[in-house]
Amino acid sequence: PETPMVITEMKSTEEVDLMTANRAEETPVMVSSDYGLEPELLYTSTDQVKQSQLDIRPVILPAKFKKAPAYISPLQAENPWSFSVSVYPNFTFRKFKVDREKLNLIHRDFIDATQEAESGGFSLNVGLVVSRRIGRITYLNGGVEYINYKAKAEYNFYNYREANIDPLTDQILNYSLLSEPEHISFSGDNVYHYVNFPLSISHKPWATDHVRLNIEAGGSFMYFLGARGQAIDYQSLEIIDIADREYNNSIASLHMKVGVSYYVSERFNFGLEPTLMYFTNTIYSEDYPFQVIPYSVGVNFKLQVKLN
Repeated sequence: PETPMVITEMKSTEEVDLMTANRAEETPVMVSSDYGLEPELLYTSTDQVKQSQLDIRPVILPAKFKKAPAYISPLQAENPWSFSVSVYPNFTFRKFKVDREKLNLIHRDFIDATQEAESGGFSLNVGLVVSRRIGRITYLNGGVEYINYKAKAEYNFYNYREANIDPLTDQILNYSLLSEPEHISFSGDNVYHYVNFPLSISHKPWATDHVRLNIEAGGSFMYFLGARGQAIDYQSLEIIDIADREYNNSIASLHMKVGVSYYVSERFNFGLEPTLMYFTNTIYSEDYPFQVIPYSVGVNFKLQVKLN
């Protein structure tokens, strides 16, 4: 076979010195030959070696932490549906408002006498509650309840004048002084009865196996059943039976609860619930020149017994 011809390129002394200087700044890298010959010693710049080392460093991604599920007590029922009887007393107040455009329909002493005499009272609510668990510890609640709104009445005042009323417009034209002041004094409880259809959503995390929190909000539709008690007429100041007044047959209410319950067993629990309940409109018909809007603020004591 023919001997290959090797052509050697001649370089000047300046070029050789420059190549030597550059080679001193380079890093030797051993590369194996693809043709079975001896490995070749090549040279590359130090910056390229550092960059290649950076390129092959492992990339550390931030760890993704999975949120732990909410704790479930052994006392939580497996059945997502629950039917229970709930009993909770509360303390109710009243908001008294007067329609300024109808002041000529009201005896001038009626407002002060009513505001001083009537105040909130102790009420009792009993109901059948139906709940459906829609999440791990989230519930949709409904049912039917009996609610009584109670107001304390303690009237004790003197009436010095009689209102003269226009029979056509029912407006008070003027007043006539009575020959003798009329002493009006009586006391008792005025009770208003309703059937309530609530709907709410609640979040009930477990604190321990027996202690459970409750955060609940919702509304309800209330139907008027009747009233019992005494008050004074807003024009004559005479004592009347409140059952003779005209009422709104249906009203709405909003409520919010934040409380804690102790589970004695899966079927029975009791607890305390700070509650706000507000009627969205007056209990009387719109023809009356004043409004009475009940609301409840306080701590309810709750007893609940599951039926299933």
